[in-house]
Amino acid sequence: MRNLAAVLSALLAAAPAMAQVSAKQATPAPTREFEIRNGRAFLGGHEIKIWGIRAANGLMNRGITERFIRNLDNMSAHGINAILVYIMGSNTGWPEEWGARNGFERDGRLKPAFAERLEWLIREGDKRGMVVGVGIFTPRNVANMDGDEALKRALQETGTFLKDRGLRNVFADIMHEYNHRRVVPDIFKEPNGPEKKAKLRQWLKEANPTVEAGVCATIDRGTDPSFPGADFAALQKTMPIPADAAGGFTMNVESHKRDNYDTEGIYTEKGLAEQYGWFEDYGKRPNTGFFLHAGWITGVTGRTGGAPYAEMGGAGTADDPGVRFYYEWVRDHVGRWAYPRHVPAAARVGR
Repeated sequence: MRNLAAVLSALLAAAPAMAQVSAKQATPAPTREFEIRNGRAFLGGHEIKIWGIRAANGLMNRGITERFIRNLDNMSAHGINAILVYIMGSNTGWPEEWGARNGFERDGRLKPAFAERLEWLIREGDKRGMVVGVGIFTPRNVANMDGDEALKRALQETGTFLKDRGLRNVFADIMHEYNHRRVVPDIFKEPNGPEKKAKLRQWLKEANPTVEAGVCATIDRGTDPSFPGADFAALQKTMPIPADAAGGFTMNVESHKRDNYDTEGIYTEKGLAEQYGWFEDYGKRPNTGFFLHAGWITGVTGRTGGAPYAEMGGAGTADDPGVRFYYEWVRDHVGRWAYPRHVPAAARVGR
């Protein structure tokens, strides 16, 4: 009995230390940190050029998130080193336009299942030296939130989650399509957009001061992608790259979609030519990042019944739909991604 009492006493004495060890084991290792310095993008201290895809509905459910994760190696092999997902999903296209899932409760609480999928994707991206864009609000669901306090809570819960989990290889698109005609909450509309955008950024930064953040302007709606304090200028579609971009850096977080949600992955000859022109333009500019937007990648269900597609698919024709043309252009003109750099095709041949 004395021996048993001694063992129990020793276990009780060791319990606090064991609990500390357990807590340390439960604390995740931080990812590489994404930063914007002097108009350039850096990941883990290395300057990088961002070539990404916009997977706005990539967090809808675990199966979809898993499909994108399984495609990360193929992305890297083709030079794609960034993926952008939204907690508050975006336009789902065809046949249902309003099927986007909201990763927040009405009061702004971040839903645990969305948080789990987001961390899973971010950490898998980090394993490959990739950047993950975290979109927070979109026009589809902000009207379903309970006022500014809920919006503030959503921003701060997102920021706190990223900080506490050590998820640093990220940037934030706080509000996608600011001043969109569909938006209801006043804080997401002009007039006084610069002050409102700065407030949204402040709410996020109060929870996570280090995350790079911007607000994406809606094209042709009288609102500017830059605002006081913006870490980068976030724009969409064919908006011109501003000469005085915030922080000197611009990210097109939604390139102009040239396939349709009901004909996903099918492009006209003119549409493909436009795409190649944009690739070349952004490729010449070291202070920009580019995210391909396509019904193939973003739409839900679509005519084929399988969207959103994490896979690159085919050449963009009716008989061979997909966005392989983008993957192959980046691979052939920029190089495969092997963190911390792109390895050009010529360098591969010489090995």
